[in-house]
Amino acid sequence: MENNQGQQQSKAIELNLKKLFPVSALTDFRRTFWLLTASIMMSLLAALMNVLPASFLPDQNMNHVLTNGVRYLAFALSGWWFAKFVYEALRRHCLYYGIYDGHLLITQGILLKQRGFFPLSRITDIYLERTPIDLLFGLHTLHISTPTSLSERFARIEGLNLSTALALQQLLSSVLEHAEERAVKHSTLHEKERFMPPTPSFAAAATW
Repeated sequence: MENNQGQQQSKAIELNLKKLFPVSALTDFRRTFWLLTASIMMSLLAALMNVLPASFLPDQNMNHVLTNGVRYLAFALSGWWFAKFVYEALRRHCLYYGIYDGHLLITQGILLKQRGFFPLSRITDIYLERTPIDLLFGLHTLHISTPTSLSERFARIEGLNLSTALALQQLLSSVLEHAEERAVKHSTLHEKERFMPPTPSFAAAATW
């Protein structure tokens, strides 16, 4: 019976929030949006120049060089976007966020890992933010604020859809409330243990 309780307590210590509230795969397109747009526009321009008449420019050599240059640039931008897209997909796969031993743990990076460990008792605000590009893809960014300046840059989870972001925000708020209640109870109990009522002295109570 004690072993079962110990196992349940150890499981309750760690909570994988990424598994419960995953980042949307649209995040990869959101983070490569401008590069994707540039590659599409350049590809359309290359296709347009292929259908233009050969007399588009008086100098045929210049016409040929310009057409090939636009085509090669379109290929380069497309390859750059694909490499960036794969990189962002790997970043999303390696991202981890969860609760461990009373702390919010966030791990980022593919080879060079960055690890943030934020005490739940130090978290002050949890809010959602979205940029115009987020609005285009229907995504939100969850910010976790602490007194340290590092949280502004690191304690954030990008690429959550609205239902997932709201559910994660509600869960973290509930966890913070329970953590504060436990802290208050522990502090009250600690104060009671420190307070020792004066022991009546036998000599002082004796009357002659």
